[in-house]
Amino acid sequence: MNLMQNRRISLWMIFIVLFVWIINDGTNVVSASFQNLGIVVFIKTASAQAKSPSDIAGIARWFEIALDVQSDNARPMRSLGLALWRSGDLENGWQWLEEYYKTKTSDNTIRLFWGDMAYEKGDFRAAMQFWSSIHAGVLFAARASYLLDAGDLENARRLLDISRLTGPASYNLGYSLAINYTELAEKYRVLGDKAREIAACDGADDAYRLALDFEPGHSSLRIRYGVLLRECGRYSEALAQLQKVINEETSFSALAWAQQEMGLIDLLLGDATSAVEHLEKAVQLEPEHGGYRIVLGNTRAKLGDFAQALRDFQEVIDTTKNIQWQGWAYAEMGKVYMTRGDLVNAQRAYEHAVAMEPNRADYRVQLGIVLAKNGDIEAARAQFMQALASDHAAWKAWAQRELDRLSQDELNGG
Repeated sequence: MNLMQNRRISLWMIFIVLFVWIINDGTNVVSASFQNLGIVVFIKTASAQAKSPSDIAGIARWFEIALDVQSDNARPMRSLGLALWRSGDLENGWQWLEEYYKTKTSDNTIRLFWGDMAYEKGDFRAAMQFWSSIHAGVLFAARASYLLDAGDLENARRLLDISRLTGPASYNLGYSLAINYTELAEKYRVLGDKAREIAACDGADDAYRLALDFEPGHSSLRIRYGVLLRECGRYSEALAQLQKVINEETSFSALAWAQQEMGLIDLLLGDATSAVEHLEKAVQLEPEHGGYRIVLGNTRAKLGDFAQALRDFQEVIDTTKNIQWQGWAYAEMGKVYMTRGDLVNAQRAYEHAVAMEPNRADYRVQLGIVLAKNGDIEAARAQFMQALASDHAAWKAWAQRELDRLSQDELNGG
């Protein structure tokens, strides 16, 4: 009985405390409720990647109601400013953030947001002033990612260089810089159709070097640097980077990748024996990686060892469940049969490749070429036409050339 009475007394005490609190500070409770509701909806909208400005504008309304209930509450000002900015209303978003900053001058994140907003307005100088006022190397590395996403390589590089010079790099800053310089290097590599373009090679080379300054033991980064050097025709430098990985790395996957790259360089240098040895080592290190065996088979085919090349491709087809590797193996098999003049098996191989990866326009073009050689002109034309729908510029151009050649042969009566 006493236990039940004690429970009732406790519940009544809790009720009285809550009642007094609500009476004394009711507006804060209401404002916080609207604020929290708005934040929950905002998070859910962001997680769904909603892009409609009206969705975010509706969320902003909740923050406006919170401010109507209690106008001196700073939190809804900040949230309202950010919501308006995300909805595309930079001017009013900026003003609400200014109102918030008057009450919370110690909140440096506002200066970060202002920098982002200034950048979106196209005023990089103003953005730099806001970002610089925070004095954080990690911040510049983070903003560099923001600019890299926007495709602004020049200004991203400027921010990364400032980060690098801000002082002794902490682990977090060093890691961030390594990641961002790597991303910058990769973006330089894809500036043109070929990384051998001078601007792309020079820019990517510089960025990779800086990334390796911060992460010298990052093997995959060093291998990617070696790939760049190979693509830029700097074979001896590429081999030096790859050999460093082989000497120091213990991971089989990294070693296999490095061995493959060394094999490809040896092949370019005309050393076929060494090339095959490196490629065989890559397969031995990672036998389940079908890509390495395909490259080995392709190399053997280039050297005239067609029988062994076909066995390599067939082994990938038989042992892997990876559709892309299977499609690639069939396509390489088709090339070998084409070289040997076996058009029947070449057509079968390319048909399998297309079946495996119907969106690979290059496989369709190769199939179309074989079909045309086999006299099935309409089927060949159909493959070329489907390949024209590709987003891959080089494959699309190849399909158009083959289609034009087909039309010209018909005109010539060929």
